[in-house]
Amino acid sequence: MKEIVEKLKKRKINLAWKPTPIELLENFPHSVKIYIKRDDYTGFISSGNKIRKLEYCLSDAKEKGCDALITCGGIQSNHCRATVYAGRKTDFDVHLVLRGIPPEIPQGNLLLDKLMSAKIKYVTCEEYKERINEIMEELAEELKRQGRKPYIIPDGRD
Repeated sequence: MKEIVEKLKKRKINLAWKPTPIELLENFPHSVKIYIKRDDYTGFISSGNKIRKLEYCLSDAKEKGCDALITCGGIQSNHCRATVYAGRKTDFDVHLVLRGIPPEIPQGNLLLDKLMSAKIKYVTCEEYKERINEIMEELAEELKRQGRKPYIIPDGRD
């Protein structure tokens, strides 16, 4: 088991601030002690558990010689924002397929995505539900025709 853990450690890119603390939930109304892993401390723009998945995905993309990332989510997706941040930090272009109608004035995660130069394609909720994987594959094919080597990162559903 120790060898497997060491092999996995070598296969990731460190993006998160670690280790994150484990905290006792104070004043819990039962006699049970509950501890919480504070993954909200992994870093401001990359906070949460999403960055942990991305450490392995981006390492795999680098090993495969990829130069662009493709992922999907809602317009205010934390996963997409974290992917754009991680991609920029590790020298990938990032392409997002976002579910919903683009607002006139971007705010929140969408604003951050745009500020970090993500390339964004918007799709309807129905398109997302029915064929998001196909849409990302089509985008990957388009990038390949341009001489790029894309890497698709599925959203949390897969």
